[in-house]
Amino acid sequence: MIRRAPSTSTSLISGHLARSTASRTTTLTRGLPSFAGHPSFVYKHRPYTTAGTAITTRSAPVFENPYIDRLKDELTLTQPCFGVRGDEVEVLFEPQDFHKRLLHIIRNAKRRITISTLYIGVEQQELIEAVREALINSPALKVTFISDLLRGTREPFPEPSTATLLLTLVAEFPERVEAYFYRSPKLRGLMEQIVPRRFDEGWGLWHCKWYGADDEVIFTGANLSDSYFTNRQDRYYHLRNAPIILSYLQSLLRLYSSYSYRLHPNPPPSASPHHLMPLARGGKAGSPGGNQKAALLWREPSIHPRAFAAHARATITAFQRSWREMKRGRRIDIDTWIWPMVQAGVLGIQEEEQGVDKVLRAARDMETAWREAQVSHRVMVDLTSGYFGLYKKYKEAVLESRAPYKIIAASPEANGFYGSRGVSHLIPEGYTLLESRFHRDLVQRGRDWNEQSQKGIELTEWNRPGWTYHAKGIWLSEMTQGQPPKPFGTFIGSSNLSTRSLKLDVELSNMILTTSPSLQKALGAEVRGLRAHVARVGEETWRLPERHVSWQARALVALGVEGML
Repeated sequence: MIRRAPSTSTSLISGHLARSTASRTTTLTRGLPSFAGHPSFVYKHRPYTTAGTAITTRSAPVFENPYIDRLKDELTLTQPCFGVRGDEVEVLFEPQDFHKRLLHIIRNAKRRITISTLYIGVEQQELIEAVREALINSPALKVTFISDLLRGTREPFPEPSTATLLLTLVAEFPERVEAYFYRSPKLRGLMEQIVPRRFDEGWGLWHCKWYGADDEVIFTGANLSDSYFTNRQDRYYHLRNAPIILSYLQSLLRLYSSYSYRLHPNPPPSASPHHLMPLARGGKAGSPGGNQKAALLWREPSIHPRAFAAHARATITAFQRSWREMKRGRRIDIDTWIWPMVQAGVLGIQEEEQGVDKVLRAARDMETAWREAQVSHRVMVDLTSGYFGLYKKYKEAVLESRAPYKIIAASPEANGFYGSRGVSHLIPEGYTLLESRFHRDLVQRGRDWNEQSQKGIELTEWNRPGWTYHAKGIWLSEMTQGQPPKPFGTFIGSSNLSTRSLKLDVELSNMILTTSPSLQKALGAEVRGLRAHVARVGEETWRLPERHVSWQARALVALGVEGML
């Protein structure tokens, strides 16, 4: 019999916050907002820096445009906020540079490595060996992974998979390496039994991507496989001095691990077969011989592995509130603000949905203020998604706004499912259908792009021969006549801004606002680099023979598969 979750989440919050601190040399003690029975939180930091300082109250205006300051205040009221210097944020442009930087920070790690990804490619022996070398070279180093269970065990045991790759590290360093696999609670009961493997990923995945070591972290939408290191375009932001941000991420991972399975080379004999998913048995809970070697073990016996949504919502909401309200010393040289947003629709957590709504409303209000001569600069919104099927609320905000938008979608050839086998080969056609419907709607609303006036919505597709497109995000820029746009904000992370991202998957994305000239310049270069490979599309595009949408693809979209794309 599996015991149900307790009615309170206090013990989990207390434990995770207490374990979230990193090794430092000086200790400051700060009180947290009161949870019932909540202990004090001990925060340790380097004596020479407060990099990544949390912002907890409204400050004096820092932007010339009051609408940007208002957005900054609105986000700070609802999300944890971290302040950094823009010249400590490096924007990388190519997947090869991302790969080199990732290996560099792993190999040089001394205290902690924290990796969150959808999956690790089975060919990534170099990455695994880099972690192993760091563990050998630094005896104090601790390593934590979290990835998706369904995607990470897709290949039948003993074929290589994310789980088998990490098993080697866990077995060699059992006290220093932890690997967790999150499984969405949405797939359960009869559907769990009848949905074939790979298709079961349509019920939700762990989709958060961040890669941290010591005081550095890379935010990206990229997974860890060869294509993401060679010819699959994404976005990559390397924060070089962000110890508090990485402590936050490490603590968030630890909290989510309570709703995950831990990889065990030798599960304890006392483990309940209902909490075991033996790798050799295809990952089916309650299999005979459940105590055999190499299994995934549900971490919290007191929480039901298929009915934890309410419990998780309570603890994660409290966790975010505690980081939002936590008072710490301020850093006086801050010129860049970062707001992490957790989105987990299955768990009822909607921070991204609320945060992006604020961003899009701010763009609308800035354009209105410019037209009414209240401010001197216009706003330009650049938006992209490698899987362009905008969540309905976002789509309506874009269509109803008077702000100019430039949108980049992936061409069919740049879609990651292009040329795939089975039903998935219809996915690029499905996105063509969604994209053409979006274009039809913007034309009907009078929002077709006008190059001369720079008004409306410009819809383009990215295509680079031999490459696929996986970038996603939003950029906000100020425009002055006769000058190139000057970006002041961006939204970056794992979310595709789609219905699936908002309703099914677990996502972590970040809104960034900055006055840093160096970071603003880098944001502008990033947008120009992506737009170097785009071509405008319109009604004539959908009439081309190669853009024909088959009845099978139309049927899939009509059946509601759009929400799983």
